[in-house]
Amino acid sequence: MKKLLSINVVVALLVLFVSGQLFAEEQYELRVTGKVNEPITNDVIKVPEYLVKNLTAANNEKPRDLQFFVTGGLSNFREDVRSTVGDGAAPRFAIGLQYNRWFGLELYAETAPALSPISLLEDLEKHLNQTATSFSVRTTSNRYLGFLSKYSFDLNKGLSLVGKVGLARFEAQDTSARLKWKNEADQSLFTFHKLDGGVKGYSPVVSFGYEASFSNRKRASMELFLTQMFDDKVKNLSLSTTFKHKF
Repeated sequence: MKKLLSINVVVALLVLFVSGQLFAEEQYELRVTGKVNEPITNDVIKVPEYLVKNLTAANNEKPRDLQFFVTGGLSNFREDVRSTVGDGAAPRFAIGLQYNRWFGLELYAETAPALSPISLLEDLEKHLNQTATSFSVRTTSNRYLGFLSKYSFDLNKGLSLVGKVGLARFEAQDTSARLKWKNEADQSLFTFHKLDGGVKGYSPVVSFGYEASFSNRKRASMELFLTQMFDDKVKNLSLSTTFKHKF
């Protein structure tokens, strides 16, 4: 009798398991009613509305580990005659890949303002101890293309501390001057000066600053950071403000 009862139990469990599998494979229509206590029929599965909303919100807010991004903005430079960098703002653009919340890679392009011809002339007069009677000075912008690794640390919701380190290729443009000096004999002497410029090379780059997200736009943020170039030919410090959009 006990043996027969055991067999019946096993058979019943098998029947329940098979029927459950068949039931799960059928397709049903999902309707949200907001009523919890209504019975479930064979063709309608009724789910509480608040539960569906919570699940949907959770799925929408789940961050992706891998994201592409673009940034665009301005970099402000201080004038430096030795690095042939002028005073003012210039455009900066970047594309990148964010691997997770704390690490990403970035490729950026940037142009530094051209040095003021008057500043170059004043520097020449100071170092040569001469006064120019006439002059023609030409200056052009420097260009940078860099590859950076980016490290982020969340300070609070929507605000991160950001550090970037990498290498940039630079093109320091030609800077030249044609001048006429007046000597002690009251005679004008013509001189041509070509300063350090027209050179290409690589410089270590370090950036440090903040990234702040917009509360009403989850994929948008703003970056504010300082960037230091270390090669003597283009050594300078700039302050950049860029807007970032993630895809």
